[in-house]
Formats: sequence, C-alpha cells, structure tokens
Amino acid sequence: MIGTDDLRDHQARCMPHVAILQMFASNLADVQLPPDAARRVADATSAILAEARAAGRAALTAVADDDLRSANLSLLTARQARLEHAAQDAIASAREAARGGNVAALRQRLQRFDTLTSAMWTVQLSVWEHAAASREVARLGLSAAEVFRPLPRSRTGSSRWPGPRDVRSSRVSGRCIRRRAGSAR
Repeated sequence: MIGTDDLRDHQARCMPHVAILQMFASNLADVQLPPDAARRVADATSAILAEARAAGRAALTAVADDDLRSANLSLLTARQARLEHAAQDAIASAREAARGGNVAALRQRLQRFDTLTSAMWTVQLSVWEHAAASREVARLGLSAAEVFRPLPRSRTGSSRWPGPRDVRSSRVSGRCIRRRAGSAR
C-alpha cells in the first residue's frame, strides 16, 4: 500500500530538475544561453516525466474499484500526454534559444511545463486521496449515499446557507445584509 509520502517522494526527486528549468526560465537579462542548455532542459524534463509516470502508476495501485481505476487511468494518461507535449515544446525552444533564438519563448514554454507539472502532482495526490477515502467508506460498510447525504434543514426550514430571500443588497453601500426569519422585507 502506498501513501501520500510515496507520491511526495517522487515529487521531491524532481525538485533539482525543476530548479534547473526555473533557472533557465528566470533568465531575465535575455543573455545568450550556454551551448548545453538544450541538453540540460531535455535531461531535466525527461527526469521529471519519468517521476511523474512512476507517481501516476503508484497512485493507480491505490485504486481498488475497476471502473474508478479506468476513469483515473484515462485522466492521468491525458495529463501525462499533455505534460510530454509541453516537454517537447520546451526542448525545441531551448534548442532554438541556444542558437541565438527567442529566449522569451523558451521562458514561456518552461513556465507552462512547470505549471503542468504542478497540476500533475495535484491530480495524482487527488487520485490517491480519493482511493483512500473510498477504501475507508467500504471498510466502515457505508454506501456513497450515506456519506454524501445533504445537510439537514434547520427548524425554520431554511438550509445552512442564506437563500436569495434571506439576503438583500444595500443600494448605497453595496453590502449584503442578512435578514432575520420573519422580519419585514
């Protein structure tokens, strides 16, 4: 059984590689990149992709339900493909920028890759946490309907949150004022 610590270990192994990419992305002076910039970007993105793949497999092992596993597999596969495409774009931009090309395009592509990497970690953690919650619900012998039932209504019949009749807007200040039940409208 894996835990969030295992997923976070995969993420932690990526941090040195992410730092390299962020170094190239923060090239604010638009100076000439070193000749090995494309190779370093390719190495860093490859290492991150490998860890993301391994973390995705680890997250899927926590899912017991076959239907849920299939849905999560589709989601993670699509996310991984998107991340791989962003990596290819970053590598191509690094090659161009190293030859004196557009450093701003490299910066943009590296930032996109960084954003998608962060989103991938979030999705993988979510898959694992949802699987853990599903296992706990099954262990307790509860059904999804029992776990996700609506909040009970109060004695006045209103729900927990104010409805449109419970709130009026002040025209002068634009503030919302909550009315008490039974007060004048």
